[in-house]
Amino acid sequence: MRHLTTKQREKIVSEQIESTESNFELETVRQAIADSTPNTAIYIGCDSKRYIRGGKRKVAYVTVVILHLDQKHGGKIYRQVLIEDDYGIQMRQRLMNEVYHAVGIAMSLQDVIGDRIFELHLDLNKSSEHKSSLVVKEAVGFVMGTMGFEPKLKPESFAASSAADTFTVKIADIPKRLRRAPRTTESV
Repeated sequence: MRHLTTKQREKIVSEQIESTESNFELETVRQAIADSTPNTAIYIGCDSKRYIRGGKRKVAYVTVVILHLDQKHGGKIYRQVLIEDDYGIQMRQRLMNEVYHAVGIAMSLQDVIGDRIFELHLDLNKSSEHKSSLVVKEAVGFVMGTMGFEPKLKPESFAASSAADTFTVKIADIPKRLRRAPRTTESV
């Protein structure tokens, strides 16, 4: 997907959303990667949303693993959903939890990914105009320290900011009229 624009990537992701594996078994994803060709690219990202259900505050974390077959054919999106009670955690902690979830899955798959193209996508923006910039240095440092490479940030982080975000919005059941406007390179 390196040769595609951000809009093209987001279009591919939105077309693939309906064919996802919900709450994947790690072994299923490992086998799918092992069965794929060496030209398949793997992208991992996580997003979260706060919401209220039944009078209780919750946080939905969705981690996605995207297999882009041979980097030119369709793909498969696997998702893992984790719902936690929201005890008023601060934004910094919630954003870092997203990083921890993505890195945890990535570390579990690292051996089977092998030499395939692999990117870890974080739903963070470097621009200080956006709240998510609070944790960029901390998050990038954590990923570099645990994984040994630099993660992709917005606007290049489509696995987190498009795929995972789509699922968190659906889980939180946010009405269309209240959803954010389509994302641009200047978004959160």
